[in-house]
Amino acid sequence: EAKSKAGPRYVRADGTAGIYQYVPGKWGMIAVDVVNPEDQPVVLLSTMYFGGNPGLQYARRLWVPSQARRFSWHPVLTPENIPEDDSRIDVKSLLMRASAGKDALIESRGGQMLHTGMLPVLHEGPVSGIIADYDPDNDDANDDDEGHAEDEPRNVVAAMRQSRNLSIMLPDLRGQPLPPNTETLEGLDQLVLSSDRITDDAAGLVAIRRWLHDGGRVWIMLDRVSPATARRLLGDQFRLHVVDRVELTEVRIVSHRRDAVVPAGEPRTFERPVELVRVVAPNLKVTHTVGGHPAAFWQTVGNGDVLFTALGPRGWYRPRTAEDPKPKKTESGFRLIATEPLAILAADFIKPRNPPTLRPEQFKQYVSGQIGYRIVSRTAVIYILGGFCLALLIIGVSLARRRRLEQLGWIGPVMAVIAALGLVVMGRAARTAVPSSVVTGQLVEATPGVNDIRVSGLLAMYNQDKSSAPLGAQRGGIFFPDMIGKAGTTRRMVWTDLDRWHWENLTLPSGMRTAPFTYACQAEKPIVARATFGPHGIVGTLNAGPLQDMDDAIVATQASRNMAVRLDQNGSFTAGPSEVLAPGNYMTEAVLSDRQRRRQSIYQALLSGDTAARYPAVPTLLAWASPVDMQFVFADGIQRLGGALAAVPIQFERPAPGTRVVIPSPFWPYRAVPFPGQRGTSASYDDLNGKWLGPMAVASRTLLRFQCPRAVLPLRLEKIVLLVKINAPSREMEILGLVGEKPVSLAKRESPVGLLRFDIRRTDVLALDARGGLRLGIAVGDAQNSDSISITEVGWKIDEVRLDATAEAIEP
Repeated sequence: EAKSKAGPRYVRADGTAGIYQYVPGKWGMIAVDVVNPEDQPVVLLSTMYFGGNPGLQYARRLWVPSQARRFSWHPVLTPENIPEDDSRIDVKSLLMRASAGKDALIESRGGQMLHTGMLPVLHEGPVSGIIADYDPDNDDANDDDEGHAEDEPRNVVAAMRQSRNLSIMLPDLRGQPLPPNTETLEGLDQLVLSSDRITDDAAGLVAIRRWLHDGGRVWIMLDRVSPATARRLLGDQFRLHVVDRVELTEVRIVSHRRDAVVPAGEPRTFERPVELVRVVAPNLKVTHTVGGHPAAFWQTVGNGDVLFTALGPRGWYRPRTAEDPKPKKTESGFRLIATEPLAILAADFIKPRNPPTLRPEQFKQYVSGQIGYRIVSRTAVIYILGGFCLALLIIGVSLARRRRLEQLGWIGPVMAVIAALGLVVMGRAARTAVPSSVVTGQLVEATPGVNDIRVSGLLAMYNQDKSSAPLGAQRGGIFFPDMIGKAGTTRRMVWTDLDRWHWENLTLPSGMRTAPFTYACQAEKPIVARATFGPHGIVGTLNAGPLQDMDDAIVATQASRNMAVRLDQNGSFTAGPSEVLAPGNYMTEAVLSDRQRRRQSIYQALLSGDTAARYPAVPTLLAWASPVDMQFVFADGIQRLGGALAAVPIQFERPAPGTRVVIPSPFWPYRAVPFPGQRGTSASYDDLNGKWLGPMAVASRTLLRFQCPRAVLPLRLEKIVLLVKINAPSREMEILGLVGEKPVSLAKRESPVGLLRFDIRRTDVLALDARGGLRLGIAVGDAQNSDSISITEVGWKIDEVRLDATAEAIEP
């Protein structure tokens, strides 16, 4: 007993870490705090499981010096099936001493071995976290718009969440430093940065950056976060220039959103001035201004979004009055309310995380198709069963002639066993002909401006027989095998370092099991694609970093068309108008190999599925390569197959003045705009989904605004080729341009059907507006002789509109 009291023990077994809250179905962090009062170092294993499920455990193995205390973290996957009325979940913990390959349980001072605890659970989403300088023990909310300066960031986020009828409770990432795992932040949908406290935490910054690029949203308060911290987080994508800081006693926020109820609110006065950081924000989406200066603006970073605010928090909320409606969710003592500009920002910021670029299950057909299953041929089965029946018939007839038919009672079963053994032998031979394999389907996403590489996808593990071979990771990343059928067994995910773990007591049956995975690393050389526009289209170079054997490349844009790419082994690539692919096609070959068909299915899922409206946010080079080595551990000698789809945003450079350039149609996205003097847009084009509607039965005029790539501006258009695929029999179509604000006719076609080409060279029509836009109209008239033709016969529809341009780059 005395020895147990003096031995190693928990300081705390169920410590919270990371965001200090746990979201069902998401990874979180558990803190492990142990002490070793002995005179010799000891290796300890801290293992925990969620109450009611001891079969799935998470553990951390620690080496603890003598007379020392050790603190660390390890990830845990919070169960999904937690009742919504449970705000806490039971956890059980055990501490063991590792000795001679065996783990021995350690008693606590009270003689207990099983430690119980509770972890806080967040059911209501979206979940917003904050990193701030205020005292986390001070929960007194301010009831006016002056308040304490350290409370303002929490107040403005609370008011924002309350405007969405959500709880104002915020996970505070008060740990210093943050656990360096990306899993630390998986439970968050938004993260608010209102402090420079994170600037010296290099590993924490990397974790936040990777989480952001995976679809998170970050709010950077520029009045409290220095440009140096923002630059360390965003790398080369931080494009702001701080001019100065001013203090305002009168604030009037002007909204530049179409859905703003009151575009310019009434001025508000403050006894204590509100700070405004005056910035230059080139090429960013400014939604609110104060005195003509950006006050709130957005930037897309990877698959995530960054909201910048340059106006201090007190400028965005106000005290609640008796005239204000009572919120659906109220917290004691909180009497602040979001202004309309803040409520508008909340609609875009307080949302679930953006979905992944590709869901792991979308790789299932890709990986399973590379495992060469073999089954016993039908002919062989027919021969064995037919031979069994024929032999049984012959022997039966022979025994009947000899009047010894009773012998068939034992001869028949013996022959059946022989036939069954033959089928078993043939089946086993067919199964063992396919070697045990691991097939990987990867999406490799490069981060512009930094060396970060993010890899996600699906593993398919095929075993000829039941396997207990090692499974784990040596350099970070997580894969979680399909656990169906493993109830009643105890599996343990053991972390031996911050980026090293393995499974214990996990036996996989014969056959195929899949496992979603995520992995991130910093490459020695970044993956970078740079390009410019030239006389034949785009020309660029790709630094592929760790990627090898790249082919089947395309350029994807926000427009509805993609381009095939000629990619050389030295990394140079080109693409022009002739390489524009038809909708639904992603390969140039007429006949595709099995490998290309699998690749085509992934392109289809990526570019025409649920993510099509968002992906890609910027022109991106997509190419297939050999899989990235993720340092995952599998059985020795196992066959490894698969492939990686690399997604590299293209960084465009402005061509030299005087250069003749060709800009292909995928780089000319368009939207419908009102004709001069009109208020609404045409009903024939759906801006939200980017689709032409129809068939239409009535005449219509549609004015389209084509956006020139900003990287090539300014330029002088010399010629455009407008391609219109239309089916409008018995009608007249007219192409319109604008000279100033006056529509002019450029071309007409009677009964247009098929793909039509219009060459336009009028310099007065081809003048771009101040933001690089070109407006062209398409008018379709009434049906001719419609009295004798049914409505279905005179309906018309535009299927596609494209624009290729030839221009000259001019001096900025």
